[in-house]
Amino acid sequence: MRARELVSDVPFTRESIYELPRPAASVDTVVCLEVLEHLGDPEAGLRELARVTQRHVILSVPREPLWRLLNMARGAYLRDWGNTPGHLSHWSRKGFLRWASTVFDVVAVRCPIPWTIVLAKKRDARE
Repeated sequence: MRARELVSDVPFTRESIYELPRPAASVDTVVCLEVLEHLGDPEAGLRELARVTQRHVILSVPREPLWRLLNMARGAYLRDWGNTPGHLSHWSRKGFLRWASTVFDVVAVRCPIPWTIVLAKKRDARE
């Protein structure tokens, strides 16, 4: 894993988002960046993140259709209408907030081009 070569004093593991080897509510905050759009079952991934976090998640996904338009503007993935290989799910800002809100309470949203980034709280989390 390249990360180990770059930062040798930090432990890195590769785990399935569908079955994280952690007890329920065992971490304070989960950060999941640029992953959900690659999942065949993103709902299961989101539920697993909710299972392991005590309080918060930080989630990011490419903002559609802007992501595809920017890819096409640079001449990338034209045959796939700008869809990056491996992107199985696509969300607009509004759609992603609606979807994330099925499991979490959205606390804050930032939209640096071309992403949607969300800070959300587990529904039963205490402050």
